[in-house]
Parts: sequence; structure tokens; C-alpha cells
Amino acid sequence: DSENKKTILFGGLGDSNGMSNDTWVFDSNTMKWNNVTPTNSPSARYGHKMVFDTITNKIILFGGANTNGNLADTWTYDYVTNNWTEVTPTNSPSGRRYHTMVYDNTNNIVLMHGGYPNLADTWSYNTTSNEWINMNIIGGPGVRDGAYYSFDQDNGKFIVYGGWTGDSDTWAYDYKSNTWSDLDPTNEPATRRSYGSNMFYNPIMKQSIFYGGIGGNS
Repeated sequence: DSENKKTILFGGLGDSNGMSNDTWVFDSNTMKWNNVTPTNSPSARYGHKMVFDTITNKIILFGGANTNGNLADTWTYDYVTNNWTEVTPTNSPSGRRYHTMVYDNTNNIVLMHGGYPNLADTWSYNTTSNEWINMNIIGGPGVRDGAYYSFDQDNGKFIVYGGWTGDSDTWAYDYKSNTWSDLDPTNEPATRRSYGSNMFYNPIMKQSIFYGGIGGNS
């Protein structure tokens, strides 16, 4: 949450694969985590994705999974009011977990691709109209479960690399032209990473940074 300068954490898997639906806030000034216990919360889940929308100043959450399977609900979280709201948008994507999702602050739109089980679709979500739109991409990265991703703010591109499924390749999505491009960079990481990696965009260096992980299907 760049507006309130807080890091928001929700849910996930705990010990013995138990799921939680608690909401925590980290303050980098005090270096403290606080369990904020909102009155209303999404159900316990894991594998969901969250982004911060700079237009509404709210966290956007989509999907994940629980013991009943994959989820397809969309929620917003407002730090100021400490409230989660299910927004029930029109034309929601199918349930999924371990998808890729970013906030495109060039076009003020949420972008999402793929996820488990073996999905290859690309969607956009407009917070103002509360509508998900299937971008109906032909080609692109294809099926991606657990891919690594960032949003390149300098070039306005949604970057996706590797994942549990698919090749060890790097793709960029441009919202305005609605196209994916295989970047085919030099010196690309050679081993597909199953899990444990991370990727983020550094606006000072103007680079996406990727590190580590477990290779192959091990």
C-alpha cells in the first residue's frame, strides 16, 4: 500500500498445511507487524494474488484455493477503514491459484495471466467499472502455473518468466496493443524453477530482479 506506506499480508498456508484468513500490516517506520482483525474477511486460502490499486487506494485480491478447490472471488481491502469487501464483478475469471497478477500503473488496470489448473488466459480488471475482461489472446506464454512476474513501470510492460509449467522463457505483455512478446533475452536463466524463487521490479535500477528457486520438477 504505497499511499499509506504499509505492507499488507493476508492468509496463506501455515503449519501442517493449515490455512488462515488473518490480515496483518507491517509498518516499516516502527518495524512492527500488527494483526488488524477486520470485521469482514475473505475465507481462508492459499495461492491467491494481491495488488495495490493507486486509483482507489485499495488492495485487490483474486482467487486462491481452499479445501473445496480453486476460488474465483474478487475482494478489496481498505487500510484506512480496515475493511474487506467482496465486490462481485461481472464476467469473473474461472477459479485459480498460483496465477500471475500485477497492477499496471501506466494504464491503471489490473492484469492477470494463467494459474493452476493449467490455464493460459489473460485478463484485465477495471476497478472503476468493477469488470473483468478476457483479453482473448492468441499465442503468448501459454499455460503458466506458478510463473514469476513483475510490472516494468518504466516501459509499461507486464513481465512473466518461467514457472512450474511452460518453458524457461521471458514474455512481456502490452495492454494497449493487447499483445504478448517473447523477449528472448541473452543469458536467460537456463533452468525452469518450480518454486521458491521471487521476482520484483526495482524502479531505481529500472530492472526486474529474479533470484533463486528449486529447479525442474523436484
